Amino acid sequence: MKKLLSIALLLFLLVGFHLVTAKITGAIGNGRVVLRPDVQEGETKVIERTLLVRNPNDVPVDIELEAGESITDIIDLKDISFTLQPGQEKEARFNIILSDTKSYEGAIVVFFNFEGKQGIALTSTIIIIGDTPLTRDTETDI
Repeated sequence: MKKLLSIALLLFLLVGFHLVTAKITGAIGNGRVVLRPDVQEGETKVIERTLLVRNPNDVPVDIELEAGESITDIIDLKDISFTLQPGQEKEARFNIILSDTKSYEGAIVVFFNFEGKQGIALTSTIIIIGDTPLTRDTETDI
C-alpha cells in the first residue's frame, strides 16, 4: 500500500510539474505595416487590413488584440478577442480610419492567453506616412 501511494504521489508531481512549466508561444504575420495613403484634406479614408494570428501550441489559446495608445484614435479593431484551437490561424480584421494627412506610428498588441493567464504578447507595428514627419512624441508605444 505504501509503495502504491508513493507511485501515485510521484506521478502526481510529474504531471503537476509538466503543467506548471508549460509555455505558451504565439506567432503573427504582418509584423510591420507601412502605408502611404493618399488622403485629401477634408476627406475620411478607411483602409481595411488584417493581421494573421497563429496558434502553434498543442492547446487552445485565447487571443486579445489592443491598439497602442498613439494610434487608438485611428484604429478600429473588428476582431478584438477570439479563441484559436491548436494549429489554427485567423486573419484578425481591423480598419485604419484617416481624416487628416498626419503621420502616425504605433502598434497593435496581440496577447496569447492560456487558462486565464497571459502567455506572450507580440506586436505588429503600424506606420502611416503622411505629410508631417514622425517625431519621437508620436512613437510612445513602440
